[in-house]
Amino acid sequence: MKRRLGVMAAALLLGGLAYSQSPNPVLIESTGVVHAGHEMVHTKNGQTVRWRMDKGATSWYVIFKGSSPCTGGVKEFGTDSGLAKTCSIKNAKPGTYTYSTSDHRGGTIHDPVIIVDP
Repeated sequence: MKRRLGVMAAALLLGGLAYSQSPNPVLIESTGVVHAGHEMVHTKNGQTVRWRMDKGATSWYVIFKGSSPCTGGVKEFGTDSGLAKTCSIKNAKPGTYTYSTSDHRGGTIHDPVIIVDP
């Protein structure tokens, strides 16, 4: 009986950890384009979306069009001084949020999406 309770407790703990884990980082290439396969990110409230440079990239910039699912409605992210590098999803309405990426502010814009699942 004790062993069964221990197994159940471990399963619940691991399940909770899996749910709270962040999606893999969204890779941005040197041109500012989101790496193939990263154009659509599914996430849930309580998770964090992270962006990072793919090999060869020197900088990146992200700006949300319209509403942002990020805590506090933060819309701009990037490697520029003072910009956040991650987006914490809290109390976001389920739906699709479009953002643009570039290799720098004012650069050529590309349009991937973040989907907040219920």
